[in-house]
Amino acid sequence: VLDVDDVELIQTLSASLTDLFKTEIFNVHKKNLQQRLLDLQIIADQDNNNQLIKLTILDQLKNKIIASQEKAKQLCILKEIRDNKVTPTIDKALRMKIQIDLLNDNLSHKNFSFSDQDLSLEELEMQWNHDLYGLIDQNLSLRFLEHD
Repeated sequence: VLDVDDVELIQTLSASLTDLFKTEIFNVHKKNLQQRLLDLQIIADQDNNNQLIKLTILDQLKNKIIASQEKAKQLCILKEIRDNKVTPTIDKALRMKIQIDLLNDNLSHKNFSFSDQDLSLEELEMQWNHDLYGLIDQNLSLRFLEHD
């Protein structure tokens, strides 16, 4: 037979065991939650890194395409100079710059005429076919091809 003190002791021990059990469950859950949060943070960091890599690659591709468009325009103008054709008004300033650059290059080599290699049809076509990246503006393509 249990007396009152025994019942109180059992209740106190039971409450303590319940608190201890809850604490242990909480600690297990806390560890699991911390690990899951850490895993999610790692995934988020990887996603951020992947996004940065993707943005960097896209930026590099964009720059490469822009550079190719500029190169295509320069090749069109070089071909127009070679064929003594008119350059569209929008590109007149660039044509003048290219002509000055060609003249300066040739003067520095003590050669007063445009170099055959700079303006050879084969060289221009080779550059057009191999040095350009991506889709070239249709107007530039037509301009380059119309002088053949």
